[in-house]
Amino acid sequence: MYMFKLVLTLVQISTSAFAGELSRRDIRRSTEWEPTNCWRPTQPTFYIYDTASFNQAVEDYNSYLSEVEQYIDCTNGEASDDFKTLKRILEQSLDEKISEIQNELRDARDSLESQWP
Repeated sequence: MYMFKLVLTLVQISTSAFAGELSRRDIRRSTEWEPTNCWRPTQPTFYIYDTASFNQAVEDYNSYLSEVEQYIDCTNGEASDDFKTLKRILEQSLDEKISEIQNELRDARDSLESQWP
């Protein structure tokens, strides 16, 4: 029950605080995360017709491999930053929700006690 309300609270928080972005503002199983500051390299197309073109294709592949490694590092970094931010938001929201309901419980108890005949 608490987690459901926390998710609703999370929906109200602007996604601008994150490095990446979610495909939906409300978190569901179909929600996907996307990096926002990482350039995804384009897979090369190889045209091999002789030894020189093969050697060029190997160089292109190696360049692509380097770009893929940079992309993976970048997405890992963004995801890690977002995970830390989401964790902090969830923890703060949980603390707030628990505090709110405990205050309401205390108010109800005080109201009940003040009406004792």
